[in-house]
Amino acid sequence: MLLSVIIPTYNESENIPVLLKRLSSLNMGSTGSLEVLFIDDNSPDLTWEAAIRHCVNTDLNVIVVRRFGRRGLSSAIIDGFMFAKGEYLTVMDADLQHPPEYIPRLLSAALKGHELVIASRYVAGGGTEGWSLLRTLISRGATLLARIMLLEARSVRDPMSGFFLVKRTLLSRCSKLNPLGFKILLEILVKCSPASVAEVPYIFRQRLKGRSKLGLKTIFEYVVHVLKLSGWRPFKFATVGALGYVVNVLATTISTILTPHFYLRNLVGIETSTLFNFTLHELWTFKDRRGGSVLKRLVAFHGAVVPAITTQYIIAQALYYLAGAPEAVSILLGVIVGFIVNYLISELGVWSSRRDEGV
Repeated sequence: MLLSVIIPTYNESENIPVLLKRLSSLNMGSTGSLEVLFIDDNSPDLTWEAAIRHCVNTDLNVIVVRRFGRRGLSSAIIDGFMFAKGEYLTVMDADLQHPPEYIPRLLSAALKGHELVIASRYVAGGGTEGWSLLRTLISRGATLLARIMLLEARSVRDPMSGFFLVKRTLLSRCSKLNPLGFKILLEILVKCSPASVAEVPYIFRQRLKGRSKLGLKTIFEYVVHVLKLSGWRPFKFATVGALGYVVNVLATTISTILTPHFYLRNLVGIETSTLFNFTLHELWTFKDRRGGSVLKRLVAFHGAVVPAITTQYIIAQALYYLAGAPEAVSILLGVIVGFIVNYLISELGVWSSRRDEGV
């Protein structure tokens, strides 16, 4: 059985000799053999040339792909999937932050029947080495964002991992992979729907040589990628909320034919807009999340509105009376925080399962 190790590279020439030496020393036992694919974005430091030069000192089957006119880690990995011949495909970085010695453990887990095996920093036995507090907060925050926004990411502890093994047959079932940025694992989790996922603990090491490619552009691309995978759900939710406000005002005004009392008409407006919002969320925002009873979701959504309105009121009052903020600012910030509360409860509670997961 052949295992393909796909390594996207850009300016990693200094790490290539050590990486190849450690890969060639792996003890794969009776599980099969390795092929190693370097997918290089025409690195100015001639990483592709270093891979060719140093591979002759090993007994590895090495394939070097030098890409012209294409850039990006995720697209390099997808190209690697196409060039690879193995039944199982491992993805890892070239900077040795992903220790090659964990590859046999990933394969061993896959051979037990798992379609996707993730080298995880956040399960028992896993961890990171030499990270600053800022780097830790960025990683944890990105993981939390993925787990909130993407239902598929909630079933694993480290959906941000760049070190994983996937069975080729799983990729054949995927809808088109079109990742933005560095986190192709999220694409696979969302678009390929693996039947069985395992996580193997590992220690994320410090980069051996070279410079980290993490920057503001990478963070921005990640946020956009998560929003894209979610179907831009937060923006849909906000749009429905804005339309619901208009419905609230109209219903409150029209209900003067029933009663002149504002406190009664306002209740009519609130309930009408709540039903309106729920319907649009069912048909648009969360159309793929309608698992279980619609009546239960309707009751739960009413329950989500109460803490959102309460939070909005408390924030606005606190800012106005305690912080001395202008009324308009207090109301706006109250609405923003209330929106976040409403969205989180809706995302994590009301619409938290797909249609085929309901009972």
